[in-house]
Amino acid sequence: MSIFSNLFNQETSLENDLIKPFSKSSRVIDENGEPAIKMHPNMADDYDNEQIKDRILAVAIVNEDLLNDGFEVETFPKNTLANPAIKAVKNGKTIYVAVKSARLPEQTTPLENEEIKKLLSEFPQNLYSAKVELMPIGNDDDTGRPCFFVKYLGLVLVTS
Repeated sequence: MSIFSNLFNQETSLENDLIKPFSKSSRVIDENGEPAIKMHPNMADDYDNEQIKDRILAVAIVNEDLLNDGFEVETFPKNTLANPAIKAVKNGKTIYVAVKSARLPEQTTPLENEEIKKLLSEFPQNLYSAKVELMPIGNDDDTGRPCFFVKYLGLVLVTS
């Protein structure tokens, strides 16, 4: 069993190193190690609400990171703000991920106590949270879609 520290210096236990350690810098980088620019996925075009579009992008970012870490993503709902947003499997172990997002200068809020209690009652083991912060940097010249730099540091185990 490995022990890692998250952003708040709380220890989280991870069996078999299933989850990468919490990062000190954003995991959303390009092949040169520079911040990668992300845009709302095409599926976000179905919505007018910017909060939902940002949420779809945040879930897509966490989804991509999990796929890159060798997870098989079984669930990726696009039409809801409900958590957990992602169910993924790696080495026969299932994890659930609650995703929170915000557009800077707003800060990503932590899961509220009531939401934590509800989630832990339904998913008592292997529940993680992911915070994704989006910094607008303008629109893409070709598509007109908003572009963002992304701050995403990884997953944190949710406990009561």
